[in-house]
Amino acid sequence: MPTNAIAQGLDLGLEEAAKVVSTESLFPYAHLTLILFSLYFILGVALILFFFFKKKKQWTPSVLLQDFPFNGKAAITLGLFAYSLVHILAFLEVYLLTKVSFKSTSDYFFYMKLPKLLATSHAHFFGHGTMYLITSLIFIFSKLKESWKLVFISLALSAGLLDVPSWWAIKYGGSQYELYSGIAGIMSVLGWGFMAIRIIYELWWNELFGRER
Repeated sequence: MPTNAIAQGLDLGLEEAAKVVSTESLFPYAHLTLILFSLYFILGVALILFFFFKKKKQWTPSVLLQDFPFNGKAAITLGLFAYSLVHILAFLEVYLLTKVSFKSTSDYFFYMKLPKLLATSHAHFFGHGTMYLITSLIFIFSKLKESWKLVFISLALSAGLLDVPSWWAIKYGGSQYELYSGIAGIMSVLGWGFMAIRIIYELWWNELFGRER
C-alpha cells in the first residue's frame, strides 16, 4: 500500500502490493469493458442517426422552462446547485487520490481491491444515471431544437458509461486507458454543464429581466 495512504490513515479498500494480481493475467477485462462501452456508444449513435434520417417532427413542449411555477424553478435551481457541488467534489477527490495519495491514476486503481472497484462502479453508475437523467428530463422543456437536445443528453448520459469501464481498463490494462477517463470527463462537462446552464438561463432570464405579465 502506498506510503502516503498509510500516513494519512486512509481506508481506501486497497490491496497489499504482494497480493496484487498481475495485470497481464487479467488483461482481457480491459478489452471486455471497452467492448461493453462500444455497444452502448453504438446504440447512442444509432438513436441519433434514426432521429435525423427518419426526419422526426420537432416537438415543442406545451410548457417551457420559463413558464414553470416559481416553486418549481426554485426546486430545480437548488437541485442543479447540489449537482454542481457533486461535480466539484468529484474533481477534488480525483485530484487528491491521483496526485496526493498516489502517484497517478493507474497507481490508484492498481492497488484497489476488486470488491472496492465493484462498489465504486455500482455507486457511480447509479449516481450518473440518476443525476443526468433527471437533468435531461428537465432539459427537454427548453426552447432548443430537438436535435441539439439529443446531442447534449447523449453526451451527458454516455459520460458515466465511458468513465466507469475506463477504471477497469486502467486497472487490468494499464495507464494507456487513462485517456478514456479523460474523454469521459470532457463529455460530462460539455453535456451536463451545458444543460444545467441552459436550464438556469431559461428559468430565470424572463423572471429577472423580462417584463411583468
